Amino acid sequence: MLKKLNKIRDFKYQIAAAIAVGAMAPATAHADGGTVGTIADGLITQLSSVGKVVLAGGAIAGIVLMITGLIKLKQAAETQGQQVKYSEGLWRCVVGAGLIAIPALNGVLAQTVGFGADGGASLTAGGGQSF
Repeated sequence: MLKKLNKIRDFKYQIAAAIAVGAMAPATAHADGGTVGTIADGLITQLSSVGKVVLAGGAIAGIVLMITGLIKLKQAAETQGQQVKYSEGLWRCVVGAGLIAIPALNGVLAQTVGFGADGGASLTAGGGQSF
């Protein structure tokens, strides 16, 4: 009787294991035999998404550093630089401003180099030929 109660009690774990194994089944999109080019395109898309997340995280970290830098500067002004040094707040503000500026500079540099919306860098000669 006790064994049957344990089996009933452990039934939820068996269902969870079955769901986990079913979720690990290979996806049909990978089973169709895609080319190396489609795999490379997918990888480039995923890497660009990771880059966007890193830039967004950097901007958020920059905002946090700016706020903490301003708080440290306020504390230094209240204690007249005795307990908290002005340099502590200044370096946080400078680093925070740099982190906030990176996403804006990233877009400008990408357009300058030629990796913008048109898809790639190209050198054109007088006749409009691409190399």
